[in-house]
Amino acid sequence: RPLTSIVESDLLNISENRLSKWKKITKYSQQIWSLWKKDYLNTLQQRSKWMFSKNNVMLGALVLIKDENMPSVKWLTGRISEIIISKDEKVRVVNVLLPTGKTLKRNVRDVCVLPIND
Repeated sequence: RPLTSIVESDLLNISENRLSKWKKITKYSQQIWSLWKKDYLNTLQQRSKWMFSKNNVMLGALVLIKDENMPSVKWLTGRISEIIISKDEKVRVVNVLLPTGKTLKRNVRDVCVLPIND
């Protein structure tokens, strides 16, 4: 599909006394767009990974085991049978006991803890 709008030239670096009224308006709209992109859009992409700490997974928690090759409705369920704590006292790896009795070792990023109220 071809573009139907004309690409406007960049007028941000041209002094105002050289610009006509239309070019001034275009320059101001470009300035607003530039500020909006720089300030507002960056606030939408803030990463809160290191700003807030999450609770570690608990022993006995019911989890879904992620599998990139399967739809999420077919992921296996299991219970955390063992947690492996790293040097920084965060849980990075867990052993998951499946209903079949088999135990899988998984990274905590590859399990989804199900929110179940006891």
